[in-house]
Amino acid sequence: MVGDRTVLSGVKQIAPVTIGLPNGAQTTTSEMGLTRLVENLQLKNCLHVPNLKCYLVLISKLCKQLNYAVT
Repeated sequence: MVGDRTVLSGVKQIAPVTIGLPNGAQTTTSEMGLTRLVENLQLKNCLHVPNLKCYLVLISKLCKQLNYAVT
């Protein structure tokens, strides 16, 4: 999840999704796209959450998309 839409490419509209924020508040999002973490590392289906002040990357999502394992 990212709060800055400019870091996403290929943004597409999705059905609205409710997101719980770290401060306990809730918001909705209806956009997702591709984000580049480093030069050759991209994450698909990354949600754009306008009220989010940070980037949240799930280790499980990284492992699944990149076929990595964490030990």
